[in-house]
Amino acid sequence: MEQYNNELKNIDFNRKFNYEEEISLEGFRELLQRLLEIKKKDNLDVNRIENMSNVMEIAAIEMSLQYIEDYIQGDLTKKYEFYKEFVVK
Repeated sequence: MEQYNNELKNIDFNRKFNYEEEISLEGFRELLQRLLEIKKKDNLDVNRIENMSNVMEIAAIEMSLQYIEDYIQGDLTKKYEFYKEFVVK
């Protein structure tokens, strides 16, 4: 929780979207990042055991953002090929 607090300390939740007018990978990434910030803020505001689904959703969004970053950097295909070696024989 303290980590989320530090991450969100200087976040302006009302800031303008950079890619609001376009449907693109960058717009999708920006929207996912904003959704992640909101979910983390919501998780801070809820101090109960039921927030496990929120924690799982945060992890899923973070993983999605990582996949997008890997794709943009050209690393996602390498990961796919690496895993394919072990799964498909």
